[in-house]
Amino acid sequence: MKTILITKIEADIHYVLSNTLSAHDYTIVELPSNHSVLEEILRLEPDLLVLDSHELDLCSSIRQRRLTLPIIFLGSATNARLIVQALDRGADDYVIYPWAIGELAARIRAKLRLGRRSTQIMEEPHCFTSRDGYLSLNVFRHEVLVDGHLVQLTRTAFAILQILMTNAEKVLTHRMLLQQVWGDEYGEEIEYVRVYIRHIRLKVEEDPSHPCYILTEPGVGYVFRSSPRKKLNK
Repeated sequence: MKTILITKIEADIHYVLSNTLSAHDYTIVELPSNHSVLEEILRLEPDLLVLDSHELDLCSSIRQRRLTLPIIFLGSATNARLIVQALDRGADDYVIYPWAIGELAARIRAKLRLGRRSTQIMEEPHCFTSRDGYLSLNVFRHEVLVDGHLVQLTRTAFAILQILMTNAEKVLTHRMLLQQVWGDEYGEEIEYVRVYIRHIRLKVEEDPSHPCYILTEPGVGYVFRSSPRKKLNK
């Protein structure tokens, strides 16, 4: 049974959330606001964390500790800027209250599947390398090397890069990336993909503002170039 850690959620949302998750056979651990969430994550090793929409700094601290558990933010109002900020800090999803019970449960299932999904996207080969040897990804080790140096990616960012490298030279639409990484329930949350692509570029591109590996196809999606034209022309 999967364990979900809930902390610092508005009271009215907290009640509905607890009932919703318990009804879907999840083990729910609720933390008072005075508890150290980081300590409890290390102690309990939960499968997923639910945070209030204003806990951006806490999300950043979790990711800085290189903890990769899925994080879902809950908010009571539609705020595009806040959603982007949450994703920038390392959140995997942002769900707006009130939600349909089925939708919330589906999104949680999608997050819990991600770890398994990322290693099942393609069983062979398990290692992908750009033709110039600058960038490599090892699925089994969950490692990304950039010019021989190990870089840290969140579970979601790793899954996106894996899909792009698996389908090198093929243009993947926003919807394809959303559904392969987040799940079939997704398709319109294009900003999710944009935020994570920006993070990946910061990690793997020599010049993130002028990428040569992960390129944008305007209005369509993204493509991974295994033989970057800019480098070939140097």
